[in-house]
Amino acid sequence: MSSTDLDLLYVIHIEERIQRIEDAAAQGRDAFEASHIIQDAIIRNFEVIGEAAKRLIPTPGNELVYGGLKV
Repeated sequence: MSSTDLDLLYVIHIEERIQRIEDAAAQGRDAFEASHIIQDAIIRNFEVIGEAAKRLIPTPGNELVYGGLKV
């Protein structure tokens, strides 16, 4: 599998996890605060997004600049 194919796979995973977060958050703040299951699900999805984002292959032009530093 090429690095481009892997990047596409990671982006798809990120999109899927964003959708899961949106679905869980749609129940509202009260449901979130009342349910450890919803909290854990949302937090886990953010963790998966972070892991997938770390694996994306940086290429010239797509670096993230934060506070003057390339990330």
